[in-house]
Amino acid sequence: ALVFNMVNLTPGTQYNYVVELLNMNTGVFTTSAQGSFSTLAITAPTVTSISTNSIGTTGASVTFSINPNGANATSEIRYGLSSTNLNQTSSSVTTTSSNANPATEHVIGLSSLTPATTYYYSVRSTNSAGVTNSTPVQTFTTVTPQMIYHFPFNGNMTSVTNSVSLTSPIAQTYVSNGTTANNALSVVIADNNDSTTGRGTAPSATLNLLPTGNSPRTIAMRIKFNSLSATNYPISYGSPSNGQAFGFEQNSTTTTVSGWGTPANGFSRNYTFSPVVNTWYTYVITYDGANTILYIDNTTYPSGPITLNTNGQNLVLGRSAAATFGTANCAIDDLRIYNYSLSASEVAALTGAQAPTVTNVTNTFITTSKFNV
Repeated sequence: ALVFNMVNLTPGTQYNYVVELLNMNTGVFTTSAQGSFSTLAITAPTVTSISTNSIGTTGASVTFSINPNGANATSEIRYGLSSTNLNQTSSSVTTTSSNANPATEHVIGLSSLTPATTYYYSVRSTNSAGVTNSTPVQTFTTVTPQMIYHFPFNGNMTSVTNSVSLTSPIAQTYVSNGTTANNALSVVIADNNDSTTGRGTAPSATLNLLPTGNSPRTIAMRIKFNSLSATNYPISYGSPSNGQAFGFEQNSTTTTVSGWGTPANGFSRNYTFSPVVNTWYTYVITYDGANTILYIDNTTYPSGPITLNTNGQNLVLGRSAAATFGTANCAIDDLRIYNYSLSASEVAALTGAQAPTVTNVTNTFITTSKFNV
């Protein structure tokens, strides 16, 4: 039997053929009866499970799943300011035909968006045969830049913005904020997991407006450390997994802006700073979607990259994002959380800074069990 391979045929097409044989001795051709076959039709890629996530002031992520239906598929997001003018295109992702079952999930980030703006978008997926599927147009609206929570801690744990409260199984103690009695929250969390003195007493709440993913954000607070004999974990939210939390830590020599994970792997960033105990400081931590800046009083520490994909909105004071790790011995006043990265002038208004200076930054590794990756 002889086998002839034919390539570069068109999918879903009928072909007719004959077989001709040449007798080398007589020079006579023999032609077979005509036969036919049809190539398999390749349908457009199937797009399912479309959703928008991590919507911030200037960015958002679109999640979707692709079944390429037998051919490699390339997918992208087309978006714009009206349903009839999707004039911008995202980066693309590829799904190979071997990934057909189950469908492959993809996430595409959109950046440089305008705050407080409605965007229209569609997922467009094209396979290697040139067959395209564009999904119905959907919408999302970017967030208005604003302070989303403000906890003055004037004798209670209620935010004066959006009226939510932190809770704890024990009564809280309020101390002087350096000016007024009972106007700062005492955060003293012992190194155990009980609900009397330990991590089980840490004030916490699920705050549904907290920025997630890599959305921009700012955390600002006044803080006084009563002791730095152990690392303090003043604030954190998210999940205890690489890049999926956000907060900061302070030991006797180093401030760590932490997404949970090592600085070496890009999930945290270390700055050299040695607080004086029993002294009030204003800390401001900004994140613009790629880089973080630390401000302490009138000192600005250099911008540097940090990889965040914050997952979860449970905010906690006095321990890490893990319920069984981290302690604190400090007092916190005037906690403010924003859904965008404050500018230097906005930070100066909070800290009272007149002429900020830049200080050397380090990325040395802090060894704690938290940083085991």
